[in-house]
Amino acid sequence: MEICVDRPSRTENDTDLPSEPGFRAVEVLLGCRGQLKRVIAGLGLCAADAEDVLQDLSVEAIKKGESFAAEGIAMAWLTRVAINLCMDRHRRKKRFRTATKKIIQRRKHQPESGLDPQLTVMRAEQFELVRDSLAKLDEKLLGPMVLKYFGGLNSVQIAETLNENSSTIRSRIRIGRLKLAKALTSKGIGS
Repeated sequence: MEICVDRPSRTENDTDLPSEPGFRAVEVLLGCRGQLKRVIAGLGLCAADAEDVLQDLSVEAIKKGESFAAEGIAMAWLTRVAINLCMDRHRRKKRFRTATKKIIQRRKHQPESGLDPQLTVMRAEQFELVRDSLAKLDEKLLGPMVLKYFGGLNSVQIAETLNENSSTIRSRIRIGRLKLAKALTSKGIGS
């Protein structure tokens, strides 16, 4: 039974394909890309996230390296890995949304202070510059920084939330702070 009809054919002149018998995950992935896209789309990811998952799946297929006895076995493995990658992406987005909602709720409960209108405008402009600089940070640096400085969590709590090592979190916060400081200094905020 042929699973994918658009699989590239193997010939004796193909020098880039391995000479060992069986089906390699990379070959099956190249031939069944459309079918895997449909599986990923069925799991609710947008087109950009689907492309990211396919790229991650390609990396996993290259890492796998070994041949499968049948194309169906290789396709089953690729499908399982694609599903796991999609679920990881959904979990990551859910954690980020949950953390963001908590931050917004905390900010609503903070009392407003009666400041000078000119000072309020200056702070609003600085706030926009900080927000733009934060948006340009890598997601791995942004998440821990948001949870620490806006969520009030310590590195151990952040590590538990993001399923990372606390020393990794502290390192990402330090790198993120340095990158943010450099970006803000170049925009004239800080010294």
